[in-house]
Amino acid sequence: MAIPSTPHTLSVHRCRFVDYSPAAITAIAFPPLALPSAKTFKQKSRPNRFGTLAIGRADGNIEICEWSGTTNEAQAEQGWTLSKMLFGPIPSKVDSLVFSLRNPHLHSSNEVPKLSDLRLFSAGGGSELLEWDLMRGTILRSVSSQGGAIWSMSVNPSSTSLALGCEDGSVHLFSLEADSLDHHRKLDRMKCRILSVAWGPPVPPSNLKKKLQGGLNEEDEEDEGDWSDSWLVTGNSDSSIRKWDIATGRAVQRMSTDRTKGERTLVWAVGALADGTIVSGDSLGMVKFWDAKTCTQTFSFPAHGADVLCLAISPDGSSVFTSGVDQKVCQFSLVKNSGLNNNSRASTRWISSTAKRMHSHDVRALAIWPPYSSVSTGILTAAAARNGSIFAGISPILVSGGLDASPVLAPCASALSTTTSTKLTNALATSMMSTFEDAYHRRMPYTTGAMAPAIHLSRAQRLLCCVKESSVAFWKVLGQARSASQYDTAADRTGEQFSSDKEGFEKLLDMDLDMTTNICASAVSEDGRWLAVADVYDIKLFELREQEDGRLKPRRIKSLMSTLTQHLLQPSASEGASALGFSPDSTKLVIGTSLSGSVLVVDLGRTHIEDDNLPEIQVLQKFDHHRKTNAKFIKTGRIVRNIPSGSKPNGRSDVANNVSNGGSHADRAAEGEDEDDSGPSVDESAKGSESESESAYEDEDEDEQQSFSLVTRMAFSPDCQWMATTDDQCVTHIFNLDALQHHTTLPTSPLQVHALGFSPAPNLSSNPPIPETASTIQSTSFTSLTSILVMAHADNSISVYDVDARRYPEWARHLCERELLPKRFRALHDPVLGVVFNPPQSLPSLEPNDMDVDGAPSLTPVSSSENGERFAVFWGATWICRVELNAPVGWGGFSKKRTRDGKKNVQGQNVTDKTALAQERSKVAPGDLPADEEVSNFKIVTRYRPILFADFLNHDELLIVERPLVDVLAGLPPAFFKPKYGT
Repeated sequence: MAIPSTPHTLSVHRCRFVDYSPAAITAIAFPPLALPSAKTFKQKSRPNRFGTLAIGRADGNIEICEWSGTTNEAQAEQGWTLSKMLFGPIPSKVDSLVFSLRNPHLHSSNEVPKLSDLRLFSAGGGSELLEWDLMRGTILRSVSSQGGAIWSMSVNPSSTSLALGCEDGSVHLFSLEADSLDHHRKLDRMKCRILSVAWGPPVPPSNLKKKLQGGLNEEDEEDEGDWSDSWLVTGNSDSSIRKWDIATGRAVQRMSTDRTKGERTLVWAVGALADGTIVSGDSLGMVKFWDAKTCTQTFSFPAHGADVLCLAISPDGSSVFTSGVDQKVCQFSLVKNSGLNNNSRASTRWISSTAKRMHSHDVRALAIWPPYSSVSTGILTAAAARNGSIFAGISPILVSGGLDASPVLAPCASALSTTTSTKLTNALATSMMSTFEDAYHRRMPYTTGAMAPAIHLSRAQRLLCCVKESSVAFWKVLGQARSASQYDTAADRTGEQFSSDKEGFEKLLDMDLDMTTNICASAVSEDGRWLAVADVYDIKLFELREQEDGRLKPRRIKSLMSTLTQHLLQPSASEGASALGFSPDSTKLVIGTSLSGSVLVVDLGRTHIEDDNLPEIQVLQKFDHHRKTNAKFIKTGRIVRNIPSGSKPNGRSDVANNVSNGGSHADRAAEGEDEDDSGPSVDESAKGSESESESAYEDEDEDEQQSFSLVTRMAFSPDCQWMATTDDQCVTHIFNLDALQHHTTLPTSPLQVHALGFSPAPNLSSNPPIPETASTIQSTSFTSLTSILVMAHADNSISVYDVDARRYPEWARHLCERELLPKRFRALHDPVLGVVFNPPQSLPSLEPNDMDVDGAPSLTPVSSSENGERFAVFWGATWICRVELNAPVGWGGFSKKRTRDGKKNVQGQNVTDKTALAQERSKVAPGDLPADEEVSNFKIVTRYRPILFADFLNHDELLIVERPLVDVLAGLPPAFFKPKYGT
């Protein structure tokens, strides 16, 4: 059994000179739920309980986030994690954002829609209404509002109509039926702007309540009508709130708000409850409640010191949350009046219950999951009694965002409606409390993925590149990291050294590019010669030449797009990239196309940088594997991929291992396929030539369906033989770059891969020990020159895959099972963003005498360390973790408290010896742990935050790019502050 080695020193460059500023959050949206229906829907065995989160930003980008927990878990420490980015055109912004159901009649009110079931609409202050293609990440439709600039919009409860509040003072209605987006009608025009709009409660079909209660027979269910809309409410710029009749298109009621000094009050936010109560928030900081029938003011609260910009309603309608310029989030609760008749209208009243300051600047958007449905309580109760509720026992979650660019998640259950008998679960796992008043909130990092921002490192030239929106900047990292003795003693205790970024860098290049959309993919070659950037519709390749003064001069290779055009799915259409990458020898550019989902391998030619001739660009191979789906689902929930008979899955015939293409990344780490479902072994499938195997793969099934997947990340092995690509459908493919053919498809993981990388080859003179589990004792050794692919998922789970053997190795099973990982690592709230490996002590030189005959740098696999250790460095926005792959998990060094005698293990047996406890925890054989038990794996450092990027610049030399929140806030306008007496 290998024991984690003593910590060795890493020199750390702390780089804070990257001037990245995240865009402000301007809109947040959750998908709606379908309205109750008497139809019988097939119930899912494990329904999803959390919907998609969409976050719109001021730079025009929209972030699509998915819940990181599994369907059978009520909690997920990572919450919503970024799964896809919709890149907006330049220039643009997102002011309004709404979801609708594509086919609302096909969904139950107890069903959370998937991303493919949704439609997303956005507006950016102009007159154009955009509908997005959520699968491709592009604009699907663009229509004119026919009323000038769009100030607000809202989808009706039945997802059949979209209301736009426009500059011309009218509300324009667009039809969404049958997947359309057509202008239907407009309501009467006013002489003011429509700043906010909300739909009133829908009118149910006749006898729906009786049908839900089972009072009518099944034949009557076919005669069920559709839900209809009776009215909507708007907040205007003339100090008024108007109630509109949908049938006539005229305003039936006008409610006036307060004024000061003769100035008009702006009603920025409105909402409607199921009983018809109207809620408004205005520019005076007032939150008002209006009677349903008489439209008179019933309650008024001066809750805010400045404009109320947004409001959200809790799922049961008993709480209303408001926020705005003063950074406070206020909760208003509906309580019962004691001593009054419960049937009277005066039996309840609204109170201001809680106020919390969760942001440092203006709050622009609020949203709550589960979403509020303005259906009457009686119908909702009948529907819940019939179908049950998948949200029972889970606290609602409030999501807020604003100028400080970080979304904030907070449990928002009402303390007045929560009793000891109905204790709710905090789905965010921030604390045991679930009420808005008592629970802890947490901030999602503004460094939510590899797409924003994109930072790259060229080790050979020590270049650091930052790509943001439509600009690119290069810095050169100067000198080595300094000794820890020059800094505080706290750093020395953790075995780390620091280098200040003062005078430790030099800016070499600033580029402003002419792009159609914001840059969505970029890459820098290892030798610093090549820069590739792409938006949704174009790819630009630059050759970087060093001038005499050390500056970089870019030269665009204009022949790239003309070379790629003939290999695209639609040669006449322009296409960009969703992912870019250079091979470690800097001779190949790999492109994951943004519209077709193909992977192109481009040869950059052999022209040296000193030559004036342009390099010869040519496409070596095109892979369409991310566009094909022939996976079959079976009862166990596994995804099994059929390998065509007569094909070589990895293009080799010298490996006698069975193909392992099934099972999840956690519970089948080393089992491979079942005997009845597995594909042919490599010996059986190693017939025919390589060309035959490739054609067999392409023509394997007549019923194979063409689909679209967006390539999100890619990684290359250090010896340039293997390439791994993963997409937004959680599918990972491995390609052989030497043979230019597909190698294998990894089992589909339940969550997206957030980071992947190839470990350097192990020491040829030593075979690292293999951990033995309690259930499996098997002797397995590393294959020489084997490339190990390490992946990290959205829930901080880890997968280790042996590319040569085409299976999950047994020695890494303790890492592939999430339950065996240290709890603190699994419970980190910020998801993993990257994984890096310590390079060999001697990096390949780019001098002419170290070039091979083709002019490429000579790369020789070298072990990670002298004693055969393999360790990876995982990092997130607020943490860095060093993990030894061939060592037991151990205690992880997370707790200084020792376990008391008498604790029980997972099987319920009493374990009194501390060594036995450690053995039980890490699933290791007895006698392998030292007596003092002081060594640990999974050591976490949380000193650096927020982290934009981390990678090794050289052997034992780690570079960390930080963007402190203080620096981000320094570039924002001053926050609202209202002095009080005595301050």
